[in-house]
Amino acid sequence: CTLDNPNPPALAGPSELGTSIEMRAVPDQLVSDGFSSSIIDAVVRGANGQRVSGRLVEFDITTTNAPNVIGVNAGFLDLGNLTVVSSARPAAGGIESVPVSTMSDSDGVARARYWAPFRTDQENDTTVDITGREAATNFNNETLRRVTIFLRAANRPSFPGGSTCDFIIEPN
Repeated sequence: CTLDNPNPPALAGPSELGTSIEMRAVPDQLVSDGFSSSIIDAVVRGANGQRVSGRLVEFDITTTNAPNVIGVNAGFLDLGNLTVVSSARPAAGGIESVPVSTMSDSDGVARARYWAPFRTDQENDTTVDITGREAATNFNNETLRRVTIFLRAANRPSFPGGSTCDFIIEPN
C-alpha cells in the first residue's frame, strides 16, 4: 500500500445519521369506533445508544402497503386522528388528521395519541401505520420509522350460515 498514513481520520461529530427512533403503540389493536385510542411512543437514541432528550419528532398516519417507507413513497392518508397526548378526543366529522410534532422528554421518548376513526359503517378489519421521524433537519434524508395498528371493524357483517340457522322444521 502506498498510503503514508493508513489510520482513519478522527471522528467529527455529532452525526445526526447516528440517531435512531424505535416506535411502539400501546395498545396496538383498536376498534374503529372513534373512542378507542393508542399511545404512540418514539424512543429517540443517539449515536452511542443512549436516549436523547429535546429532539423534535413528527408523527403522521400512512398506508401499510407502501413499498418503502421512506420519504414521499409512504402514502399519507386520513384514517383516524393524531393529537398530542393531553388533547381531547376529536369530534365526529371534525377536522382531518394532520401531522403532530412533539419533543422527546428527559427519558428520550416523544409521545402522540392516535384516535381510531369514526367508521361505524366499516365492515372490514384494516391496519394503519403511524410513522415517526426526526423533524426540522432534512425531510428528504430522514428515514420514517413506523408502527402498525390493527383496526377492528365496529360493524361486523352477519354472513349467511354464520351464527343463525337457515332452515325450517315443520312437525307432522
